[in-house]
Amino acid sequence: MNLSNFFSATESCPPCQQLNFRYKPSSGGNALIRPGAHLLLHFIIPGIAAGLSFRDRWKSAWIIMTLTIVVDLDHLIANPIYDPNRCSIGFHPLHTYPAIFIYMILAMMNKTRLIGLGLLIHVALDGFDCIWMFL
Repeated sequence: MNLSNFFSATESCPPCQQLNFRYKPSSGGNALIRPGAHLLLHFIIPGIAAGLSFRDRWKSAWIIMTLTIVVDLDHLIANPIYDPNRCSIGFHPLHTYPAIFIYMILAMMNKTRLIGLGLLIHVALDGFDCIWMFL
């Protein structure tokens, strides 16, 4: 394994640095399962949150929270656009800690609560994906 790959991958994953995970590139079944499962979770988890928290308007809540996946447009300015072994948290501009702080503020205000919750769910799932990448 190339040490420069180890350091660049670990540096782009602050949660992994804190948990002292070692870099393992995705391979085999994990390389096929993780991206698909990650994408599905971006639709399933907001649905569960909407069903549990917004029973009277769960469909509209689910749609709004799911549409926050557009935050991934910041991947378009990365090179390469998609790298299965790159952690989004701390790498892409809309996946940084200052952005996450703004998402928390959005989640606290009534008019933007669903958008903020959707964005927080999104970055939480991306953080989970970063950790899954190192398992």
